[in-house]
Amino acid sequence: MDEEIDKFFAEIGKMPPEHFPEKVMLQIATLPLPEPPSQPALRWIALLGVVLAGLIQFVAFLSGIWSATAAG
Repeated sequence: MDEEIDKFFAEIGKMPPEHFPEKVMLQIATLPLPEPPSQPALRWIALLGVVLAGLIQFVAFLSGIWSATAAG
């Protein structure tokens, strides 16, 4: 095992079972792969929201510059 992990287990006074890493990795390997998201409409709505928020920030920035220069 990794030295940091061994150090941690030594500090708490317990050690994992003998073949613990192999057993865990075997279980991980048998898990199904996640499905890619199939909601393109939701992605477009999220993108539109982010773009709209960015435009609002840009307009607020320009408005601040305009009012600062107009104030003299």
